[in-house]
Amino acid sequence: MAVPGSVIDGSPGYGSLVMTFSVAGAFIAENITVSRPVQTARDRLTDGEPGRSRYTADFTSLTTTLQAPATFAGWPQFGETTTFTLDANYGAETWIVMPPEPAITNDPSALRKLNVTLQKKNTSTVTTIAAAAQGT
Repeated sequence: MAVPGSVIDGSPGYGSLVMTFSVAGAFIAENITVSRPVQTARDRLTDGEPGRSRYTADFTSLTTTLQAPATFAGWPQFGETTTFTLDANYGAETWIVMPPEPAITNDPSALRKLNVTLQKKNTSTVTTIAAAAQGT
């Protein structure tokens, strides 16, 4: 018998990660993309030649597709958090869920998935403010 190239034993496949959110619970995250942009400020000398540059880390974000687990109670909501290590160079990072936009399908055999964007938490606390009542 030939040796299989991969074996799925119920754990997330290669390239996937389990994310556990503060309220919604655990989901398999696939197609993870992290954006760590920088802001650049450049100065030129009086003759137009490059003089100096400054690079500052900008807001970090992450996009992923979440798979709903077999026992599904609901998607992560705006403001929920998850902490995990994606890159050992950065260590454990806490991420905040941005407003999700679920794609709904009527196909009974389709996996329930949600494309979501997470923003890296840059401060020690997250304050959630309830929406104001209409007409006030």
